[in-house]
Amino acid sequence: ICSGERGVITFTDTMLVQSINVSRENVNVPITDGLTYTTSDIMTQSQMYSVRATSDKGCVSATKYQTITVNALPNIQITSNPLSKQLCLGDTAILTATGGEHYTWTNHAGLEVPNAQDSSIARFIPTTTGRHTLTVSGKGFNGCTNPTDIIIEVHGIPTITARGAEVCQGDMATLTASGSSPNLTYVWSSVNNTLNGATIYPIINQDEKFTVYGTDINGCRSKDTAVWATIQGRPDVDVTAEAICAGDEASGT
Repeated sequence: ICSGERGVITFTDTMLVQSINVSRENVNVPITDGLTYTTSDIMTQSQMYSVRATSDKGCVSATKYQTITVNALPNIQITSNPLSKQLCLGDTAILTATGGEHYTWTNHAGLEVPNAQDSSIARFIPTTTGRHTLTVSGKGFNGCTNPTDIIIEVHGIPTITARGAEVCQGDMATLTASGSSPNLTYVWSSVNNTLNGATIYPIINQDEKFTVYGTDINGCRSKDTAVWATIQGRPDVDVTAEAICAGDEASGT
């Protein structure tokens, strides 16, 4: 049997037997369930039992001994990639079971075994946030199975909103970002600039498109990709003046 089960002793050639006693640790246990005896305790190690039969004439048989062998459960473990067991919604975790010869994964939304020939590896792509308990049962070489769990924590993706600006060519623009999660860190990127912070002040010499990334404390990241800093042309003014005599009034166009 496997550790954690009850043992069973089966009796044969009982035609003339009136009663059978099973001695375990010097305690006689009467048979009450026909031709089998089921141990009262959950077994975690092998035990030897002595058996004596009494006939309908009161004769007692010689003592016979029976050992119930208890096989150890396989030590099943699950490792996760990423090792942190922390995911952002939309990410994938690769789970690997070890310690057995064959594995059966309990159904769970987002969990799949991509290779039927190698049941030790499962892929988890969560569809909801929160704590997810994933279970696998592993069977050892002795036929015993043992389940184990792993808990994967799934975090939501922050929402990022950014505002662009219109400035004159060569002036400083003020671009701002905000998000749905507290303590976000922001990185702005364009062809000409890479800047950090919720508010940035780049010098704009031509229309420039920015992408802003916001990352929360769980490492989950989102972005807003259509943030423009556009320029307004400066007026082009020509000035002409006439030569005049001292004391005359000047005019210009």
